[in-house]
Amino acid sequence: MNLIKKVAVFVIFPILAILILIYNAHIASTYYTDISKQVPVQYKAKIISQTDRITANAGQIISFKLRLVNEGSFVWSSSGNNPVNLSYHLFDGNGKLLKFDNERFAIPGEIAYKYFIDIFPQIKVPDKKGVYILEFDLVREGVTWFSQKGSPTLKITLDVK
Repeated sequence: MNLIKKVAVFVIFPILAILILIYNAHIASTYYTDISKQVPVQYKAKIISQTDRITANAGQIISFKLRLVNEGSFVWSSSGNNPVNLSYHLFDGNGKLLKFDNERFAIPGEIAYKYFIDIFPQIKVPDKKGVYILEFDLVREGVTWFSQKGSPTLKITLDVK
């Protein structure tokens, strides 16, 4: 009986533990290897705001929270040769483009698929009173705007008093 316990503890249980580890490694490697098949879109972001309209004074600096969710297979990083940044396009109230390229807001760290970051961009309000539209988008510098690859943007109306 003593010999059976020793064989079970020193031979069978270690072999079972090794088999379980190998099986788990196989599952994990399959998941990470197939992520490009599971997430066929490389550049996709979900930009979420708690508001769709902001009122501010002309020339004022405003800041508000935006949540950026990575829904694509490309890992976002604001470092390296082609960093990913948040920016916006400025339109008048009728939808006429006033300025395409605006300030960039760095994304801290690396954001992988299904992860998110909250960012608080600081934007200088136009000096002229009126209604404007801020269209937020992510850009991989020197490569593409995410919206050019089919990613949705976020539009916020800006009432300037």
